[in-house]
Amino acid sequence: MEIETRMATADDLDFASDVLTSAFTKDPWMRWTVDSDGYERRVKKLFLITLEEIGLPFGEIWLSQAEDGMHSVAVWRDCDIRLPSTTLETFQGAKVELLGSRYCEAERAETEVADMLPTGRFAYLIALGTSPSGQHRGLGKAVLTKVLERCDTERIGLFLETSSESNIEFYEPFGFSVRSSRKVSSGGPSVWAMFRAENTQL
Repeated sequence: MEIETRMATADDLDFASDVLTSAFTKDPWMRWTVDSDGYERRVKKLFLITLEEIGLPFGEIWLSQAEDGMHSVAVWRDCDIRLPSTTLETFQGAKVELLGSRYCEAERAETEVADMLPTGRFAYLIALGTSPSGQHRGLGKAVLTKVLERCDTERIGLFLETSSESNIEFYEPFGFSVRSSRKVSSGGPSVWAMFRAENTQL
């Protein structure tokens, strides 16, 4: 199977948000932080605004696709680049609307895991998702490898958070290791923080 991997353009963002939504439908963090009323619609809009306001202008979005279409998306940004206040205000406003009745719990959960972020310069893997029909075909590996190559070129470490324990096994072969973990209070999800040092050998 031939896999094409490329950077996204503005024309790709709507479909890329569909891919991420399909990948994160059952994600424990999403289920905890997003209102269940119109859940998938809310999740898609959250991903779309993340791609439009953060991923495309201040980071990179990588896509991988096979003969039957796009299946995997990776979104990351260099945390050494400060986001403008207008971007933060736009994103915060969207969260208030789209998280709905879960907004307060979501803010509380984010506060509880905030100290899991590393210090210094690092790249933050905001999201990596593969559609259900694209899994186990090497598409996720292909799109992640592009991110790792770029981070190694720029000599920066890469950080991610996951609330799915099965993701730990996916990321470990790429040089990521669990840095810390946390159980969100009041019945919230577990969160694992993973870090990959620069120039880790694949």
